Amino acid sequence: MSLMPRRTALKAGAAALAAGALTAPATAPAVAAGRVPRAAEVDDREWMGRLDDGVPLTGLTVPGTHDSCCTDPLHGTEWSHTQNWGIPDQLQRGIRFLDIRCNGLEGTASELGIYHSDNYQYIRLQDVLNQCTSFLSAHAGEVVVMRIKNEYAGGNRLDAAEFQRRIDYYLDDFGFRR
Repeated sequence: MSLMPRRTALKAGAAALAAGALTAPATAPAVAAGRVPRAAEVDDREWMGRLDDGVPLTGLTVPGTHDSCCTDPLHGTEWSHTQNWGIPDQLQRGIRFLDIRCNGLEGTASELGIYHSDNYQYIRLQDVLNQCTSFLSAHAGEVVVMRIKNEYAGGNRLDAAEFQRRIDYYLDDFGFRR
């Protein structure tokens, strides 16, 4: 079964509604080139791959999470627990914007740890990047938008130049620039 792209379904549904063709969701007829998929039929892992290639990223509302790696209240406080799912689960469920807050990981010369304020979340930037790379390898039509912020609290507080050096280390030495 081939599902209709979201934009096509919305346009066709709006046209049908304007023409009086839709009376209730339970009795909605098939739409021109297909039918409007129900939420339970949509594969959240592949939603971006169904978009028209001409749609710019700036034309989308991209679902995302705040402090994306803060999954355990034991790594800070209940106030620093912002997510119930780790990065792989978030990506599988359709999240495509990640808010990643880093600081220098104590005891290392170039690594970045993920922090919520001064609370280390026991995950490193390379772990997050590896999880995203793994997901993207399995779902070639998808894109992950990531905000990487210098949290400047806890761990080794990094100035802008050192933070950029460490980001470049991940991009170049770890090969994530590709």
